[in-house]
Amino acid sequence: PKAGKINMCLATGVFAFSSYTLGMVNYLSLDYYCACLFPVVVYFMLKKQWVFHVIAAIFFCFTKEPAIIIYAGLCLGYLITDIKQLKERNGLKVLNEIFFSVKYWYMALIGILWLAIYKLLGPWSAGEGGISFDLGFMWDKIKVMYLMNFGWYFTLL
Repeated sequence: PKAGKINMCLATGVFAFSSYTLGMVNYLSLDYYCACLFPVVVYFMLKKQWVFHVIAAIFFCFTKEPAIIIYAGLCLGYLITDIKQLKERNGLKVLNEIFFSVKYWYMALIGILWLAIYKLLGPWSAGEGGISFDLGFMWDKIKVMYLMNFGWYFTLL
């Protein structure tokens, strides 16, 4: 957050001119839009501009279903960082400080809105929607990644 404008421009340039970004520009892919919106969400969070953060987070979370999980992880990381920075070590005072902090209410608002819309509209994917863990599918992907793809052997060498 205290980096200079030159450092921020360089960090943005690394993201903007990456092969993933340049390769996805010509395609209509919601993954690309999530990848573009995530730095905006993080930027407004770090700058503590919570109204803009909520707007960017709404666009981010409603672009694709897995984005809400990424956003929850971001908020959890922010919460852990805030807890570590608090001077008070009394658990009740820390909980009180967090519960009455407006920024966490903004973050919770995104999750509540997402759950309410998901409940009202139902799944909006081509399948049944929802979040599930298919162990057979996961095992097949692990086999392909580690047994059939031999690229990782070279990293061990």
